[in-house]
Amino acid sequence: MATPAICVAGSINLDMVAYVPRFPAVGETLHGRRFSTGYGGKGANQAVMAARLGGTVHFVGRVGDDLFGRDMYSNLASEGIDVTHVRTSEWRLLRRGGDYRR
Repeated sequence: MATPAICVAGSINLDMVAYVPRFPAVGETLHGRRFSTGYGGKGANQAVMAARLGGTVHFVGRVGDDLFGRDMYSNLASEGIDVTHVRTSEWRLLRRGGDYRR
């Protein structure tokens, strides 16, 4: 049987998880005791599983031009996914009443 060729267009996210001892009260700030990150995004998760199951996977998506974006890009490539069509977006923070751009 031929290896399936799969193209996934979708999201690429980095989950950031802070662990706190309890749920905060309304307006309360708690200090986290532990912090972790995890790769995610519906499209990225599907692409990784398809590649692990033996498919030839091509991904279409975007990442930021920061440390997290480079890390997610490298993770997809390390899973054997073709990232030729994963583009990098310039960093920008939009705010109400104006915007900041690098």
